[in-house]
Amino acid sequence: MAGDSTHAVAPFVITASGTDELTYAELRTKRFRAPTRGVRISTSRTTEDLEMQCAEYLPVVPPGAVFARSTAARLHGLILPPDLREAEKLVISTPAHLQPARRNGLNSTSSQLPTSHTCLVRDLPVTSIARTLFDIAPQVAGHHLLASADDALRRELCTQDDLVAVAKWAKRRRGIKAFRRIAEWANPNAGSPPESVIRYWVLDSGIAPPACNADIFDDAGQWLARGDLVWFASKLLVEYDGLIHLDKARWQYDQHRRNRLQDAGWTMVVLTSRDLRVQRATVAAICRALTSC
Repeated sequence: MAGDSTHAVAPFVITASGTDELTYAELRTKRFRAPTRGVRISTSRTTEDLEMQCAEYLPVVPPGAVFARSTAARLHGLILPPDLREAEKLVISTPAHLQPARRNGLNSTSSQLPTSHTCLVRDLPVTSIARTLFDIAPQVAGHHLLASADDALRRELCTQDDLVAVAKWAKRRRGIKAFRRIAEWANPNAGSPPESVIRYWVLDSGIAPPACNADIFDDAGQWLARGDLVWFASKLLVEYDGLIHLDKARWQYDQHRRNRLQDAGWTMVVLTSRDLRVQRATVAAICRALTSC
């Protein structure tokens, strides 16, 4: 078929007469499928990949439109709660002066899109990471949002200045109160999502912020440990122990380390996944430890 190899690579727009290389009748054969009205793609390409699904809609979205919210977050590889990770519809954000795209399979919105709020991810137009985090703020619990922001900073996908700049731009928009706190609290030194969750609960309760993954030394300057959440003034260390700590050699190392810290006058609170299910009790345990130090 003439032109078949040309159109096997990417989605393409058709008209009532077909394309320059293919007739409308040829486009109705099983060699092509229609992901949305007016678009065809070779059936040799699958739709399992999110990037491929997005590429299928590119030919018919308005100029300047970008993938946004949960779709942008997934394309950026951000940490997300299950309901956003499994979102079915693609989300497109169209510049406010243009008509939103109305298509099956698309959740289309209109919004202001400054140039600094958009970027390309593997040739797909998306909102920047900082803007994406702001856009999903109304849909995501604060502790999940902080975990996503911490992870983005840790992987150097964006900077704290990027978060602050979007917070200043957002002013009184929906979700700004939650996002402004995230822009202030996000920390590239956070070691894991559970640590971010615990730190969010701590800060949300009004407790003084801890240092994240900080080195601890004894009075003689001897290195003792690197702690997850550290309050130096109180000599309190809060540790999150995941499954890796069940390894025998790791467990023995942890005990030796904890003994050294206790000998140096430090108090330790060790948390596990069970504590992530009881926010109030976890925060209370940290408060009691700080008070007794």
